[in-house]
Amino acid sequence: FARANEESQLKSDRVGGAWRKKKADAIPSKKPLTKRCPAWLRIAPNGIEYEEIEGRGDIVRRIFADSGRGPGSSAIVRQLNAEGKTSFGKEGEWQRSYITKLLQNDAVLGRFRPHSRPRGGKRVATGEIVEAYFPETVTPQLWQDARSGRVARRHRSAGRRGQKFKNLFTGLCRCGACNGSMELRDKGAPPKGG
Repeated sequence: FARANEESQLKSDRVGGAWRKKKADAIPSKKPLTKRCPAWLRIAPNGIEYEEIEGRGDIVRRIFADSGRGPGSSAIVRQLNAEGKTSFGKEGEWQRSYITKLLQNDAVLGRFRPHSRPRGGKRVATGEIVEAYFPETVTPQLWQDARSGRVARRHRSAGRRGQKFKNLFTGLCRCGACNGSMELRDKGAPPKGG
């Protein structure tokens, strides 16, 4: 068992070392490290750079523009699904969680954040952010407008609204420390949520 464990560790170290070397060579030259990239991009036919997938960059820019103008993630999802816009994932329909993640993803600005996954763990950011690694899909101004819109909505909304749920305290309850509005956050069913 000890010998098998040593062999396994040796292989792991070799593969890890090869991957670290590949990453160290690829990042400064801004060559694609793997085929995996943001869902609105793909590796160009020349194999040495990324390019936008036709139509997807326009959808990303629209999501950011809409978010900056006022609608939240749920409203953007309803609009995209009503128009029959195909999502980037396998689900077929747009999901609020994906829109929220997209609005927080600075890869739209062309940035690459190297990550690693320790054994059995979650992805952890490693190394410096690489600017201009991906093509810039969203301008810094559009990014900032969307961010400002999200912050304004967070302070404006006082509670969840919907067809099945009415919040009687909308606009009434404020935090005593920061004066921020109180809101309902449903994290799903227990044991993970609550």
